[in-house]
Amino acid sequence: MSNQLYSEALVDFFGGEAHCVQRMELRSGPLFLGTHRVQFHADGLAFVVTSLSRDQTAYRKYLGVLLTHSKLKGIQWINLNRSQVEITTVESGVMAGE
Repeated sequence: MSNQLYSEALVDFFGGEAHCVQRMELRSGPLFLGTHRVQFHADGLAFVVTSLSRDQTAYRKYLGVLLTHSKLKGIQWINLNRSQVEITTVESGVMAGE
């Protein structure tokens, strides 16, 4: 299963790459850390499509760290795990693993 095809379809649905995909600043307090490519579906809300069959806990923690260093309110994580589709909303201010 190619998560890239699903990701491209969602980008197209949400207005195309020029509208949906942006580089977002990452900061630790006042310290600029760099930028990260993000797919937005609404103001302050991003989405990511993966096809992980293991290490979902580690990836969930990664998304939490990304939220900590960005101005995002949340990320919708769509994981295509073989024949299962798992949709998780990771919210800013919610500790990883909760």
